[in-house]
Amino acid sequence: YIDEFDFAISTMSLEHIQIPNVQVTLTLSDQELEYINKMYFKSFKTHLNSNVSSMIACLNEENIFLHKKYETVQECIEEACNRLVDQGCIDEQFYDSVMKREHMAPTNIVEGVALPHGLDRHVLKNRITIITLDTPLMWGEKKVEVVILLAINFSNKATTKKLLSELYFCISDNQIVRKLKECNQYRDVISVLFPASFFEENGVSIHSKEVEEMCVVARDGNHGCAPIPEEAKWVKAKEISDISGFT
Repeated sequence: YIDEFDFAISTMSLEHIQIPNVQVTLTLSDQELEYINKMYFKSFKTHLNSNVSSMIACLNEENIFLHKKYETVQECIEEACNRLVDQGCIDEQFYDSVMKREHMAPTNIVEGVALPHGLDRHVLKNRITIITLDTPLMWGEKKVEVVILLAINFSNKATTKKLLSELYFCISDNQIVRKLKECNQYRDVISVLFPASFFEENGVSIHSKEVEEMCVVARDGNHGCAPIPEEAKWVKAKEISDISGFT
């Protein structure tokens, strides 16, 4: 029965089971927590490429906020939620459900990273918002520099499990978190979160919003090179020698 799970943490020896496991003491120490984190990440790192498709489908350039400054946690979450409402991804009650969850217990479960989330009944379309902060915010009792707001409908358990697994892998890697804080544009964020091999193997291209909205001017056929005006005539230069140095 236990082999149906992904990972086990126990105060007893579990040498007989097949899944990755960690034995801990009754009084869980910080060192043991760090060891659990490393073992979990190491055990599932090989599955990164198979999971990224779930996460990348929830990312959008308009929901990436980089190098932001906020006075309060509420201000940070509110701006992200307002954008999601405008996009039709959540209803207006989602923000309240996120704040109620924060009041129950802060969601900064990883050092320097917060994962606020609300009730999935208010989610109309899955979306992940990523926010990096120039000035850290006090999130509960700890400072946070990266905020990842989850607007996820958990009805599809298989998809949700893949998505959350990939997300956990990313935020558990200190190097990834550090690189996220250095990103200046959407493409940088995607490059940090996903291995280059994923895009090559799956034929996925990530472009800026401006590029994606460009229209085709000409397609197919041999349109030749653009003519260059030279001494009252149009020259279709194909080599540098076609261009006169005198005018």
